[in-house]
Amino acid sequence: MVLFVFCLNLAVFNDTAGAENLSCARCGKPITHNYIKSVDFSFHPQCFTCMLCGKPLKDAIVQDGKDMYHPDCHSKAKNLVCEVCGKPLAETWVDVDGKKYHSECYKKNIQIRCGICGKPIEGDYVRDNGVYHESCYKEHKLERCVVCSRPLDGRHIVDAWGNKAHERHGSEDSLQCGSCGRIIAKKSSGGGSRYHDGRLICGICSRTAVHNLDHLKKVSDEIFSLFSSVGIMGIPRGIPVTLVDKDGLKKQSGVGYNESARGFTLSLSKRQNTKTLSRDHTIFILEGLPLLEFKGILAHEYLHVWLSENEIHPSAQATEGFCNLGIMLVNTNDSSALARVLQTELENNPDPIYGKGYRAIKKKLDQKGWEGLIRSFRSSR
Repeated sequence: MVLFVFCLNLAVFNDTAGAENLSCARCGKPITHNYIKSVDFSFHPQCFTCMLCGKPLKDAIVQDGKDMYHPDCHSKAKNLVCEVCGKPLAETWVDVDGKKYHSECYKKNIQIRCGICGKPIEGDYVRDNGVYHESCYKEHKLERCVVCSRPLDGRHIVDAWGNKAHERHGSEDSLQCGSCGRIIAKKSSGGGSRYHDGRLICGICSRTAVHNLDHLKKVSDEIFSLFSSVGIMGIPRGIPVTLVDKDGLKKQSGVGYNESARGFTLSLSKRQNTKTLSRDHTIFILEGLPLLEFKGILAHEYLHVWLSENEIHPSAQATEGFCNLGIMLVNTNDSSALARVLQTELENNPDPIYGKGYRAIKKKLDQKGWEGLIRSFRSSR
């Protein structure tokens, strides 16, 4: 902001020449002899004083209308003093929110400073529980991509574990584990790998990945114990379980294959007339799932066996929804973070069969309890 100072061209007259019809701009009385004339006004010599301090004017003078001031007095009279030091302002100053400052006083005492580098901020800035230069905020406050470690200043993804990464790196999307959903990177998951059928698994899930069935009996016993606790009985023991890749699972599933499927149960019945002579079941599960996910899928497939053994054949939505209760039992009886993530995934599954079906059956379970739900399924035969 600039203060315009009127420069006075003063003329001092020591006689009455030209004084006719003149009056003093200060007191208004007629001028009869000696007077002082500015560009626009005339004054008695004794009236040519500062409007603020009353002292005679000489040297530098500021004219404000017909009022005359010493420069410092004019600044004080018009409140043109620095809010910091209280001294008069010069021809230029900094005006912020109606307050005026010397430029140096403002920079040293008022101007906002970056919360990171401490230097004054001019122009655009970022506010986030503090005020920062845009460059300082980007380099020191923004979270970093777990993949490339660069600031996340654009579109990015956040996994269920809170890890964040740019959506893409070059021409490739950021990779996520097919089981737990973690962004695959050294920082977030200890790296990861890709199975020969294209599935991705992170370094954390790979620690418990099931590549053989050495512990199948122990896992099965745990699942049957969970089933027994809610009243699900009568599932045959010793059902064969085979680990397969995606192509193998697709081959066994046939036309009913779902890209998100982790398992499939093949049930064959021998019948004579209307009588069932025997039933044979084989369960196929994707190889390499982390142990907890494997347990959930196995529990899901065991419930398919239970439905078959009891000759219960509801709709596809009700069937898969009921069998997903097996996954729920496994997840809710495990205290790990992975169990919480897998259960959240189950509850939010958008699939119209597996997701919507689960939510519908879970609602019935909440209303009827396990005993009532099982009774309703048996009565639907």
